[in-house]
Amino acid sequence: MGDLISSTEVPLALWYFALPHPIPFPDGLQMSEKVANGPDDPSQPDDPDVSLVFHQLEYTHGRMAGVSQAVLKATERSGTVKPPASSSTDFESSVKTAYTVVEALTPVESPDKSGEAALGSAQDAEPRSDEFMRCLRLVTDYVRAYRLQSGLGVALPHYERIPFPVLRFTAPGVREVYRQDQGPFSVLRPTAAWQGPQLVLLEHKNLADPLKGESLSDEQVSEFHQWMRYLRQGNPVVLWRERIIEADEAINGLGDRSGGVILANTATETLMDVILSLLLWEEGVDPKDAEKLFVEGKVLQRITRELSSRLGASWSTAEGPVGEWFEASYLLRHRIVHGAYWPTHPEAVRALRAAKDLHTFAFDRIAAKRNIYPRSTLITVARTGLKKRNLWGGKIKVFAEQNAPTESDWSVSFRDFFKEVSALRLARRSAA
Repeated sequence: MGDLISSTEVPLALWYFALPHPIPFPDGLQMSEKVANGPDDPSQPDDPDVSLVFHQLEYTHGRMAGVSQAVLKATERSGTVKPPASSSTDFESSVKTAYTVVEALTPVESPDKSGEAALGSAQDAEPRSDEFMRCLRLVTDYVRAYRLQSGLGVALPHYERIPFPVLRFTAPGVREVYRQDQGPFSVLRPTAAWQGPQLVLLEHKNLADPLKGESLSDEQVSEFHQWMRYLRQGNPVVLWRERIIEADEAINGLGDRSGGVILANTATETLMDVILSLLLWEEGVDPKDAEKLFVEGKVLQRITRELSSRLGASWSTAEGPVGEWFEASYLLRHRIVHGAYWPTHPEAVRALRAAKDLHTFAFDRIAAKRNIYPRSTLITVARTGLKKRNLWGGKIKVFAEQNAPTESDWSVSFRDFFKEVSALRLARRSAA
């Protein structure tokens, strides 16, 4: 190993956690590095050490067995099959489930302070200030490298994807530095028995066994049927709604911060164009004239000019909800797509929040113009949204109850308008 240069006493932490997707590293593979905050950050002398061991394990008791039992129980309850003579339907699955478990050794002490008061959640901590996050950051780098080598889309071990349980042990130890031809080499070694384990509960809701949601209320059932109707009709409003839900799941469920920011920004740009199309449709603008407003790459111009002039209030990219979205989501998306930037968890959360706040602002403005654009209001904000804003009454209520039933289906009419405008946009793009 070389000549011993120094030996320093240091408290150690030993972590064990499984990866969300098995990675075919050799069983027992050992890797050691000093870890900075980012994978391409310049190294510092006090960057903490992390030593990893990858364990490859297989078991026949997996989630498959529980799913199979649930399905069989359902067939019995419905009378499709008769229950077996035995009162128990338990069995052992013959399907082997593979697991990659990480053993990660690192000093308890961190070179940087955590600044806990400034953290919105545990995954906001930087690797140089948190022992688990530096272990996870190094593991993530190795899995990213494996994905690049293999071309396989295996799940990255983001904080939000690490399954239960996570165990932590502690022990006194030493950091020994040895002289080698390629430079100094450090080794972490415990000097006493490991104490523990501590069961660590990570701050996420990505559980192996999902929790059942509450039953739908009568009002939620009504909303459900409305969305089903829009889905069957191909209403463009569905496009925005699905993208923002996917953005939320990417960031908060899967830990895919880059993908989540891109989806959040896409959802916003889609919604802004859908809203403008909706207003133009209600104004009775010819699709050929409407299409001229949808110049590629000019979404900001449509927001600050066309929507602002129709819906009022400030739509400036320098202030307010539009300004926050522009800085936190729009510009960050460009850094990710064009600058190969990996956003932090706080940046991704801020981008998603800014997108949602802009969506709320847009619906607030539509509601404020409900008597000018009653059809657009009822298609987007709807009665439930107006009630939440204490705006369900007066002219809009009379229009919804007396005028609306006499008119043809707005959702279908708007869908046809939007499709024609989209086809004209595509034709112009193809001709360019």
